[in-house]
This record gives sequence, C-alpha cells and structure tokens, in this order.
Amino acid sequence: MKMAATFPKEYKAVTSLRVAEDDYCLDLAHAEGWKALAVSASDKSVTLMETETLTKTLTLEPHKEVISGVKFSRTDSNILWTSSHDGTVKLWDLRTSHCEKELQGNTENSSILKPITCFDISNNERILCGGTELVEEGAFVLFWDIRGKEVLGSYFESVTDDITQVVFNPNQEDLLASASTDGVINIFDVSQNSEGDALTYSLNAEVVAGKLCWLSHGGKYERLAAATDVETLQYWDIRESAPRHSFSREEVASVIKCPEPDDSYIVSVMECGHGEDPLILAGFHADSESDSSDSSDCLRTLRLDLSSGS
Repeated sequence: MKMAATFPKEYKAVTSLRVAEDDYCLDLAHAEGWKALAVSASDKSVTLMETETLTKTLTLEPHKEVISGVKFSRTDSNILWTSSHDGTVKLWDLRTSHCEKELQGNTENSSILKPITCFDISNNERILCGGTELVEEGAFVLFWDIRGKEVLGSYFESVTDDITQVVFNPNQEDLLASASTDGVINIFDVSQNSEGDALTYSLNAEVVAGKLCWLSHGGKYERLAAATDVETLQYWDIRESAPRHSFSREEVASVIKCPEPDDSYIVSVMECGHGEDPLILAGFHADSESDSSDSSDCLRTLRLDLSSGS
C-alpha cells in the first residue's frame, strides 16, 4: 500500500524478446515515430524489431569489435548508423541490409584507426561526430560531413582521456557537449575555425559523466543533465562553474524507495515537453532472498522540480 501511494501509476510488460543468448543488450535506438527499434548486443549483433509487437525484422552483424552506438536517421527510418571499437561508423540501408557508407576513425597525421566509443548526428543531419578511446597520440573528437567519407577535422587538445559521450544541442546545430573519463564535460561551438576558439565552456564534473542530455530553460537549451558512472545525477547551467543541482546515489535510492543504495542505478534523463521539469528514469536490482513485493526489480520515474531543486 505504501508503494501504491508513492507511485500510483503502474506499468507492466506486455511482451518481451530475447535478442541474444547469454549476452547483454548494450544500446537501444528508436526510429522516428517509434515504429521500429534497434538493439545492439555484446555478441556484436544488432536486432531490428517492430516496436508494438517486438517482432524481429532483421539481424545485422555490422562490426567485428564491440558495438558502441546505434542511431536511426531522423528523416528516414530505413537508415541506421552503427559505431564500433573497430574504428568505424557505418551507414546501413535496412531495406537491403547493405552497408552503404563507412566512416573511418583516422586523422590527417595518423593512419591508426581509433576505437569509436560514441557518436551523434546534428539535427540537420549534416555533421556526424564521434568520440574515441585514448590511443597513443591522445583521445579525439572527430567530425565527418555525412555527404562524404573523409574526416573534416578533430579536437584533441582539450581531451585527456576516453570520450564517453558526444551530444549535439537539439536547438543550436553548432553546439556540442562531450564528456570523458577525466571527469570533464566540454561545450564546443563547432562553427569556429580552431579548437581553442571552439571550446566555450569546460565543466568539472569530478566523476565520469556517462550520459548527457540537453534540457531547455527560458526558451534556450543551455542546461545539461549528466548521469555519472557512480549513479549520481548532476544538473548544470553550462555558463556556471558548479552544478545547480546534484544528487547522490543515496538520495536517488531513497526517493525511488530502494532499500540498498548500491542496488540502484540511473537509466536516463529526458525532457517530455519543451521547458518542462526533466524526468529521471531510475531502477534497482532486487534482493533475491527477499520475499517483499516492494523489493522486486523495477524501474521508476522521478520528476526533478527545478523551482525547488528536489
């Protein structure tokens, strides 16, 4: 009864689908309109399915190394991009199951393929950006013109460790946020001619920000939410030197009624409507020895009240 009072809306799974035996689902992407889903797995496969029924429509084996990202085109649900630690980003036509384009993670001064750890595509679908692991000559933020194949340029002076996330601003095409395992979140204006001029803000998260989400406020997208590798949550105004709001793992666990903070985790942060308070999806793993219905595996949604910071 206590859980029902705290979380009055309950959702239950309608159907489920196992996409790989004895492996993990790594990433999930949806096509525009949510008609199709793509799920990458640790066996280096990508499964395509219908959203409503989870009926498999296609299985790809796009890379020989770990898949680090999947993303549909915003304008064509038949186009899927995948990235991998093999140093490539590939474009797939799902109607033919063929790779139509391959972008390679090398730079002008080095032919070494750099493992791609993440990527994003600008809203106008002109520029693709990829982040790399730390290799001998450094970690890189790479840029490609989607219409071509060659690397347009790269940033490397402001990054000192593996890139964990690159995210284009949904409202300002030239604004890019990157996070890395050195605990720094960088904001770049990619319209500038040099990396020094492009680096607009540098935020010290002090921990690894594994997931970033641009959020709107006052009509502008100048706020960032960051879910970290230690399951904490930070909410930033990119113009300020410290997070406006910061929540520990214990605080998040308490609000979702998780009895053991070490069992809790943050899935994602999202904005359901322009300017609305962000929603946080969080969950926890149940204690297999507990008989309490309140301690079963679950996902719960929270709202970050920006006016009060609670």
